[in-house]
Amino acid sequence: MALDITGNITVLTYIILALGVIIPLTKPLKLEKTRIPYSFAWLSTLLFSIVSYEAFYALKTSDTLTMFNGLVTYNSFSAFMLMVSALASALVLMAIKGRAEEWPTAPAVYGLLPLIQFGLIFAMGINDALLLLAIWLLVSVASYVIIALPKDVDSVKGAIKYALMGSLATLFLAVWVALNIVATGSFTILPYQIGLATLLGFGAFILSIGFKLGIAPFHWWLPDVYGKSNGYGVSIVAGIVKIGFIAITARVIYYISAGGFSTIVTVTLASLAVVTMFWGNLAALTTRNLQRILAYSSIAHIGYILVGLTALSYAAGAHDLQLAMYSFAAIAIHVAAYSVSKAPLFAVMGEGHTELSDIKGLFHRDPVSSVSMAILLLSLLGLPPLLGFWGKLYMFTAIASYSLPLLVIALLNSGISAVYYGIAIRDMLSTDEGTAVYDAPRKASLATAATIIIVAGLFASTLFHIMY
Repeated sequence: MALDITGNITVLTYIILALGVIIPLTKPLKLEKTRIPYSFAWLSTLLFSIVSYEAFYALKTSDTLTMFNGLVTYNSFSAFMLMVSALASALVLMAIKGRAEEWPTAPAVYGLLPLIQFGLIFAMGINDALLLLAIWLLVSVASYVIIALPKDVDSVKGAIKYALMGSLATLFLAVWVALNIVATGSFTILPYQIGLATLLGFGAFILSIGFKLGIAPFHWWLPDVYGKSNGYGVSIVAGIVKIGFIAITARVIYYISAGGFSTIVTVTLASLAVVTMFWGNLAALTTRNLQRILAYSSIAHIGYILVGLTALSYAAGAHDLQLAMYSFAAIAIHVAAYSVSKAPLFAVMGEGHTELSDIKGLFHRDPVSSVSMAILLLSLLGLPPLLGFWGKLYMFTAIASYSLPLLVIALLNSGISAVYYGIAIRDMLSTDEGTAVYDAPRKASLATAATIIIVAGLFASTLFHIMY
């Protein structure tokens, strides 16, 4: 059975890559304005979903699944993250229906999505440092282009800033790869050995993910990219691409910490978590632009994820496999809640109407969209029984084993976020008249995401224990 699954996954992976190559060819054939590119993107997402399901299914009878001649090894964490990526891809395609064909760059976004999915299949469980660098470049370059595709001024400026920061991130990742080879004597990213090269490599890796994920103080590009660029492109980057980089980060952090540098890694991650949570949440209080609020809250959520990574690092250093698996599962649940919420929320910003004043009275004009948006915002806040509550609960429970002060700070920041989420929900329920109106595709994406958040929240403990 395992051999059949690995063979199926391999074939499907390269079909996804082929779709990424085929879709751009519809432009010279004068087919870019048709439904064909969009349909091919959906086909790629369907195949991507099958890959994630088959990987997860194979792990019912084994702890790991090794693919591509040992270059990739999936566990329950990486397979679950693949499934979340597939779900986010579907939500984005649902929201973007008919829009990308209107861009002068059509149908590029439909061709780039399969390339990102191809890269994520490798990124989630990658074992080889050089291949990781190649996949990092593939996914990163596709992300920069996606942000720029609408070709409006803000999107182009955002893409330039994103590419600049991404170049720095890639440079530091290359340094980490080189030091990793020195530390391990091979291209593998698996168990580290204590030494100066490992310590310096950790520093380079932190700088790399700091710039890539928008961790404070490396975050300065993110508010302009997430907060001003076309929301459709941002929904792909924030809702899909980021999942892969978080999975890579968790994997590398675990192995570095298990190799003997747990104290340094844990303290560093805890410090960055505090700064990132406070900066993201406090900055969100300073604006009345909903898209920028979502951008700042993305920074805050990276801070929460750093809390989970801190617990993971501590567990790896203490060789506490049970706590490590608990931390992995907690991070996965939180990332799922974040991605399913942010992908459609950023997508509804795609056609303007980004000010809070625009959504005033939305409940009276469009109750489906307003209620769905409120549910997603409340999940990001962490209101029970929504999925976002369980992600925070599991991560905060994990960090209690290491630092009660960090737990208190995380809870405090979650409370701060209630202010700006509450303001947005209040404005939607107000009797004032705004201008925001959402079409059927975006409404469907919001409603689907809200339903998933509710249902997954009700079965969160089951999802958690499947991984844990």
